[in-house]
Amino acid sequence: MNESSEVVQSKKSDLHLEEGLQRILAAVSEYGPDLCRSYEGVAETAANIKSALSGYGYSVSLGQAEEIYAFYSQSKWASWLVGGCPTLDDANQMLVEFTNDILFGENHAEL
Repeated sequence: MNESSEVVQSKKSDLHLEEGLQRILAAVSEYGPDLCRSYEGVAETAANIKSALSGYGYSVSLGQAEEIYAFYSQSKWASWLVGGCPTLDDANQMLVEFTNDILFGENHAEL
């Protein structure tokens, strides 16, 4: 792959990520600021997702970040996937995977 086609591919990936994030954020816009689940790691997962989204220029509450992970878990046929996103890198990877699932894969959360 030459440099020009790599740039085009990167821009397509960025557009897909942006479109997927917009769909996710629209789905959680009505959720409040507070966490509502008591599973282990919820607060850490929500904080990391919130930080990851701020890196893309989006601001969400912890409650909305929690719901994003709940939708992601639902898309994977679970009520809440064990482990959550214990690091910022995990949260970023989850967002990339989830947006890809929404646009091209299994969108069981129907976003």
